[in-house]
Amino acid sequence: MEQAPGSGEPILVALAPWRRLNRRRSAQMAEMLERLIQPGVRLVLEMSPAEEVDSDGLAMVLGLARRIDRLGGELKICGLSPRARAFFEVAQVHRRIDICNDLNEAIRAFVRAFD
Repeated sequence: MEQAPGSGEPILVALAPWRRLNRRRSAQMAEMLERLIQPGVRLVLEMSPAEEVDSDGLAMVLGLARRIDRLGGELKICGLSPRARAFFEVAQVHRRIDICNDLNEAIRAFVRAFD
């Protein structure tokens, strides 16, 4: 857990641990992440292990973002493989969720919001 200077709220980092984020894995991931979703949560979803993301994985990320938004929090994703990033861009996820290249960039983006 990283503490952003001046923000008062920690930045939580969750790692997508599977190579494929498909229907079964997306359901497991959503269940694991549900415990982290609290009012004001600032969450980075580190996706570098997930080389392949299908529509179920995409839906899981969008559902996660909606739940976090409703609670006044924020989600950033990072580490997308080139293939997954292209899929997210075609689906225009970047209009709703910040897509960062790596974990450091995602954390800096949270910190900049409080500068």
